[in-house]
Amino acid sequence: MENRYYSQAGQDQFVSHLFKHKSTGSFVDVGCWHPSANNNSYYLETLGWKGICLDRDPHDFSQRTAFYFNDDALTVDYKQMFDSCNMPKVIDYLSLDIDVPHTLTALINIINSEYEFKVMTIEHDWYGIEDRLPVRQEMRKILTDKGYHLLCGDVWFQNNEYFEDWWIHPDYFDSKELEYLQVNELSYIEIIDKIKQHGNYKNE
Repeated sequence: MENRYYSQAGQDQFVSHLFKHKSTGSFVDVGCWHPSANNNSYYLETLGWKGICLDRDPHDFSQRTAFYFNDDALTVDYKQMFDSCNMPKVIDYLSLDIDVPHTLTALINIINSEYEFKVMTIEHDWYGIEDRLPVRQEMRKILTDKGYHLLCGDVWFQNNEYFEDWWIHPDYFDSKELEYLQVNELSYIEIIDKIKQHGNYKNE
């Protein structure tokens, strides 16, 4: 069967698995880029999820059902945006995929929006570069202080270049059920392999 996942590094497979492939859900995709290629929310939308996509570069989202905002992730009023789109106060998934150090500013603005997220994939672009480490550490402190749990730390895409953290809010998941995914410094391929080995994997 043709693989219909679209994320560059397995984010949509990870998120869909955590939610047991449910057909309704909500997402916010910041730094979404192309409507489908390497897009973290498109697959979820094909399942029936609704949400918001935001990117500073203009794209044609006319074939998507998501609200699309061609705006700056650092200056947008997230609370106003979420309110205007009637987003639930607890949103299923946040994808934050913009370059450091800007990710930190965007994350602070999103977290201060009074909305909560069940799952987040957050790009930190550490890559083992020393002067980028404080940004990653500050983002982790912010999210930990807000009650989020780092499930997959320093996910890498290729060449052991650590570029993302994958988070959950423990109020919405059984931590025992997800112990097999408590990992650090693994490639996204290894994480998806763990999901496949665990069962309940859907190969679309």
